[in-house]
Amino acid sequence: SNANTYELISNSDVIISPPSTAVTEAIALDKPVLLIKYMPFDYSSPYQKTHSVLPISSIDDVDEAIKQILFDPHTKTVLAKGRQQFLKEVLSYPGKSVNQVLKVINDMLQNNA
Repeated sequence: SNANTYELISNSDVIISPPSTAVTEAIALDKPVLLIKYMPFDYSSPYQKTHSVLPISSIDDVDEAIKQILFDPHTKTVLAKGRQQFLKEVLSYPGKSVNQVLKVINDMLQNNA
């Protein structure tokens, strides 16, 4: 269920996912994301446009990317700013689905506080 997804994301240090709603949820929960680019022409906009994720295209890149996303201060700063930019640009347009996602996330955060 979605509640389990939110709980898993909340309790994770890094999210590793292909482009999906889980990536958007992780960004909304301010979690760093390794975005798996599984197609050469996959630009995964708007995630990469806002620098809100660290893209990887090979399983060989996972170990180094996890170290980078967790321990490199520059990467951490760029991704944190990118997540804020993503939320500002992408989730700022009111709509029923966006409002519902934000409500669920806010409710979850308040229940875990």
